[in-house]
Amino acid sequence: MKVIFRCTSCEVINDIPIQHQFRFCRNCGRIVTYSPREAILSEESSNNIFFKSKQLSDSLAVDFFKLADKAESSIMELVKKHEEKQTPLLDLQAATLNDTVLLILEKSETNELDELIRHCSNFNINLAELEKIVIKLRKEGIVFLPKGWLINLI
Repeated sequence: MKVIFRCTSCEVINDIPIQHQFRFCRNCGRIVTYSPREAILSEESSNNIFFKSKQLSDSLAVDFFKLADKAESSIMELVKKHEEKQTPLLDLQAATLNDTVLLILEKSETNELDELIRHCSNFNINLAELEKIVIKLRKEGIVFLPKGWLINLI
């Protein structure tokens, strides 16, 4: 089961397994998530028309948002479950935000973007700062993204 939703920045359709909340947009690379009335639940093979279209045409948008309205309560439950997840507080000694993010990645048990974001929020690193740091680390060849919702050290 996956969640299919639009990137709020470039409007490209993204998908993510239901056990994850955040991913890097497959088009613009921004960190994106889904919200009620903006996402649908999909089996692996069903609703591929939306995902394959990349951006919704007018007719596909009508169909997509009809399904999104029907899926609103299910999406709300998923969002609530993700928000209730607890992350243990890490004791890190880092001089810079980049070092903090690297240390979090080193201590990561799952390599999930969700886990990284929750840990970064404990250190007051917001999504915009985290995006910049990840872009820099990718350019330097320190991290790579095997999937849109995973981030690994090289």
